Amino acid sequence: MSEMIQVFEFARTGRLGFVTLGMSLDEVLRQMEPPDGMTDGACPIYAFRDVQLGFSDANVLWLIMVEPRGDLTLPSPIGSGGAFHTPKLSHVMAYMRKVNEDVEWCEPYVPGEEWLRVCRSGVNLSFDDDGTLQTAGLSDKRYLSEV
Repeated sequence: MSEMIQVFEFARTGRLGFVTLGMSLDEVLRQMEPPDGMTDGACPIYAFRDVQLGFSDANVLWLIMVEPRGDLTLPSPIGSGGAFHTPKLSHVMAYMRKVNEDVEWCEPYVPGEEWLRVCRSGVNLSFDDDGTLQTAGLSDKRYLSEV
């Protein structure tokens, strides 16, 4: 599966390769390349190339974010670790139409700031003025209270 399709499939399903909400930190670290860094303190966020994974105090995955910095790079084994062009809104919309997924525009975080939500998965996507993907993310705060 191409890396661009991996991003589209994350938007469609809420799974980024093998990564899914509710996994343990140990499960993720056993399969991923070493992280580029992590935040200190409660609920750490681990950075793997352009992917950020947030874990609860009990080490349960509650946040998956794809945030390109220019070209997009997915860490191994989700992707090759090589850079590819960041998807455009038109590509995301075409893929969602092709796989018959419903999407809607919403303002989940800040009034006036529109995000595209894939209805079935709940993944939210933001795009810049040129239509380039800025963020694709999924979170479930119920996992923050997992023990």
